[in-house]
Amino acid sequence: MSSILDQKQSGAILIEPSRILINQISYPSSLSQIGECIEKALLDIPPHPCRVILDDFIVPSYLIESIEDLPSDSESQSAFFLWRYQQLSAVNSEFKVIAHPLNGKGWILSGMPFSLVETIEETLQSLGFQASSIVPKWCYLANHLFVTTKEEPSCLISLSASEHGRYRGTVIAWNDSLNLFRQWSEEANLQTWSQERIYPTLAYLERTWSRKPKLYIYGSSTPWAISGYQPVFLEEDIFTGSPHVP
Repeated sequence: MSSILDQKQSGAILIEPSRILINQISYPSSLSQIGECIEKALLDIPPHPCRVILDDFIVPSYLIESIEDLPSDSESQSAFFLWRYQQLSAVNSEFKVIAHPLNGKGWILSGMPFSLVETIEETLQSLGFQASSIVPKWCYLANHLFVTTKEEPSCLISLSASEHGRYRGTVIAWNDSLNLFRQWSEEANLQTWSQERIYPTLAYLERTWSRKPKLYIYGSSTPWAISGYQPVFLEEDIFTGSPHVP
């Protein structure tokens, strides 16, 4: 897992469908006008290296297993990953696909619309900012937690809020390496999340590891009880790199 969880110290810019978060300050945003929104959010902020973080469902991701006959050259690999991503997502538009390796276990494929990536990069460059990377939110959170928790079995629930108390989300679990990756684009309330998504996942992890994982949750508007667990609810200051996670 450490191969995909290596991150440099730099400022973070979180981009969600309706807001941009910088230094724990929210700015209104629209993906259709993302360039203008970034310009307004970065107004009067001195240029610096930055790490762009995209909401999970701006960058849908899929887990694929290891492939023995994967082409050896990078160009052919990129073409294969793009083809595989198009199969899984059924998208027809042009996407930039990033393959996160999982220590020989496979890859997580994340797809970003080329037009969005180009607009973000060009806008930042025009303002004097340098984007060190563009990653999904789940990847940034897992990076931070993996460095903090070391080899402790852990589970992260990364939620993306929609309307009326409903959420989409990603669930990731790791011990010595990433062991589980699930992503739901279907919106559900927290009760459905608990009963149909979280508890079955935690039960599976307990059977696999013979112990309870440490549970982290990001993105819920209010904490909620997870029976048998004392989850750590991550605050937005995690995007500033604050070492607050126990």
